[in-house]
Amino acid sequence: MEAILLIGMPGAGEYAIIAIMLFLPLIALFDILKNQFKNQSIKLIWVLLVIFLPLFGPIIYYVIGRTQKLA
Repeated sequence: MEAILLIGMPGAGEYAIIAIMLFLPLIALFDILKNQFKNQSIKLIWVLLVIFLPLFGPIIYYVIGRTQKLA
């Protein structure tokens, strides 16, 4: 009977996915806002991308966007 009650309860894997989905965009936004880019419109585009695509936006930013920062 107890097993029936546990169906649908999140486990450690689900909590890890939730944590990644919450913290990855925050870390990406912090990185975008603290750095300078070649153009300010690029910075705005990255912020909007990370906000509106909370899982894929930060991944795309870390793959492509970090090369657009000024040294």
